Amino acid sequence: MGFGAGGYRGIESKGPEPGTPIAFGSPMYISNAYTVLAGATGLVAVAMHGALWLGVRGPEAARERAASLAHRFWWAVVGATCALAAFTLASRPQLVERFAAAPWGCAFPVIGLSGLLGVFLCKAPETTALAFLSSWGFLIGVGATAAFGVYSQLLPAGGRTEGGLTLAWWMPIVFVAASYAVFTYSRFAGKLQTER
Repeated sequence: MGFGAGGYRGIESKGPEPGTPIAFGSPMYISNAYTVLAGATGLVAVAMHGALWLGVRGPEAARERAASLAHRFWWAVVGATCALAAFTLASRPQLVERFAAAPWGCAFPVIGLSGLLGVFLCKAPETTALAFLSSWGFLIGVGATAAFGVYSQLLPAGGRTEGGLTLAWWMPIVFVAASYAVFTYSRFAGKLQTER
């Protein structure tokens, strides 16, 4: 799921250059280097988030190990995020123009970086819940940064402005995904127990 979501975010941010004769859905379109990097970034970010969740909600025996694993994933998330940011800025200089035109949008990468820093700072076992919330902040900040950067066409349709995924379609999708996450996490209220 993380690899797929990250790959989708990679398509959303990068998309094909205008005039590229690659058809949507072709293997070349889906598996370019940028999309694979975005997918790998999403995978390690969701793995870190899941490990932190187990650190908060898991059985006593697994909590410490899961939190420790999450902090090892943190380094992979930092490396992958830095590589993805460098690749994005090199291949899409218009993103810098977008943030320059609307400086308030710089709040989104700040939220993402603050969340990532929060995960790093909350290493103590008693602060695992704060690390988990910080991880949410990172995921939300990165997603909002990508969406803001390519607004008003969130998913360009082959470099054309018509036929792309616009905000009118994006917001219901985000609402459904957020509702699913809230529902799923609320179903696991309380600590998980191991069967004896």
